[in-house]
Amino acid sequence: MNKQRLKLNRRILVMALLIYGALFVVVAKLGQVQLIDSGEMTEKAYGQWTKDYWTQGERGEIYDRGGKVLAENIVSQTVIATPEMIEDKASFATAFSELLELDPLEVLDKLDTERSEVILREDLTLDEIQILMSSDLSGIEIRKKNKRFYPYHEFAAHILGFTNYDGVGQYGLERYYDAYLTGTPGRVMKMTDAGNNNVLFNLDRSIQAEDGQNLITSLDMELQELAEDEALTIAQRTQAKQVQILVMDVNRGEILSAAAFPNYDGNAPTTFLWNPEAPSDLNAEKIEEWNKKPWSEINEEIYHLWRTPYIMDSYEPGSTFKTLVAAAALEEARVNQNEVFYCDGFVRQIRGADIRCWSWEHPHGAETFSDGLANSCNEVFVEVGQRLGVDTFYRYLDQFGLNRLTGVDLRGEQAGIYAKPEDINAVELATMSFGQGFQLTPLQLLTGFNAILNGGYLIEPHLVTKIANNEGKVVESFEPNILRQAVSRETSDELRWMLRKVVEEGTGKRADLKGYQIGGKTGTAQKLINGSYEDGAVIASFIAAAPMDSPKYSVLIIVDEPQGELTGGGSTSGYASSRLLAFLLDKNGY
Repeated sequence: MNKQRLKLNRRILVMALLIYGALFVVVAKLGQVQLIDSGEMTEKAYGQWTKDYWTQGERGEIYDRGGKVLAENIVSQTVIATPEMIEDKASFATAFSELLELDPLEVLDKLDTERSEVILREDLTLDEIQILMSSDLSGIEIRKKNKRFYPYHEFAAHILGFTNYDGVGQYGLERYYDAYLTGTPGRVMKMTDAGNNNVLFNLDRSIQAEDGQNLITSLDMELQELAEDEALTIAQRTQAKQVQILVMDVNRGEILSAAAFPNYDGNAPTTFLWNPEAPSDLNAEKIEEWNKKPWSEINEEIYHLWRTPYIMDSYEPGSTFKTLVAAAALEEARVNQNEVFYCDGFVRQIRGADIRCWSWEHPHGAETFSDGLANSCNEVFVEVGQRLGVDTFYRYLDQFGLNRLTGVDLRGEQAGIYAKPEDINAVELATMSFGQGFQLTPLQLLTGFNAILNGGYLIEPHLVTKIANNEGKVVESFEPNILRQAVSRETSDELRWMLRKVVEEGTGKRADLKGYQIGGKTGTAQKLINGSYEDGAVIASFIAAAPMDSPKYSVLIIVDEPQGELTGGGSTSGYASSRLLAFLLDKNGY
């Protein structure tokens, strides 16, 4: 009996020890969780219950000078997935794909990530939103996202630029003023259940995002539409590789229009609108072929298309540059407009040099300096260049801002390309005098040209005139920035009427429009390709302004490799220049 009781007591003791041991383990574990691991466990639980993500305020809008919206935001509905909340990713991918008619393998590939959130579909339609909301899929959320939209599509694309998926400016004004446009990010923190639904006791710790600021530009979209039409018309008529048009306010440095063909649509910047091999032929089949090619085969052409040609692509200006040589010579009193020269078709001042006037088969004969500009006579300007000499010639390159950046509010600007003054010989100075043997950008030339029209002042070119907040309050404004006086008012006054004569009597007759007093200068330069001048390849251009009694607006048109019989600057661009200037003068009551 005692033995049985002893045996029973031992069993009870063992059971008690086991129970107490288990209780000790549980208590110890609870103690560890409560005292030692409490911070880590709380953090894990909080991480499972809460959703935490950054938000961005609306990107600032971009306007033209008259208040027309050039870049705005539209709401895009996006479905976001949280992969860690989806247990069976394969089944989810199949079900989700069936709802929205997608490829399940692509959806599954997106879910196979360590990222906390992934985008499954953007730009949802109302029907798609309804379908998803009616489904029993868990781990997804529909969010609103601001998306950039350019209502004028390809118009002024090289000036506006575009944004990437994250809303960061990539080119043009979007990039230069990205910090102003972006605003301040906010943060959303909310509590959710296992189905990604907001819980009733949600603790909102969100930080409100601040919207970006708006840009008011100097662009005139009515003028821009006309310039885009003119660029396309010229390209089709001449089968040129590229056409550029710049229009500026002579007295304020404001860029009123900047059109280039070929261009792109900022809403779909990786889509070709034109055949990159021959953009002017408008071949729809070729364009479609290019758009079907993989990125690896088209990226070079796309990157080239995105370049801002007015500030990134330099070229030899040809005879349009004679306007600045004439201004320097008049300012330095090396010539007067009535001095008589003689053109026999050949430059004979420089021994051993085979330099001819463009009209060498029909020489100009006796002509005044003013006639020489109207006739675009190379002989006259070679003589004037020799009188100036290398040092003075280069000093005026600096005076007109041609050997430095203009300072325009765009990224990626290039300076001109010139040999060092000490490396210039008589032959090179001669060719530079009529605009060959060096390179500058279109904006550099037009900015320098403006200086010989407005009384001699070199003004920094710019695009944005004001920055305003969403209430319309101007927080920053930009007034014209006069860099220096390049030539005197007397020289400016004298040269204006010489330029008027070019259009009335000389090579620029196609730009003459009764009642508008247009003055300008033609240019046709041999094109440098891979280090040498190629026969038949030219860059034709025309630079002009109006009205000549008190210039208000200037225009530069550049046509790259025009084809056909008429490839000069006047024949390719004269009419278009006059139409653009007349439009502005009529619109603004001059």
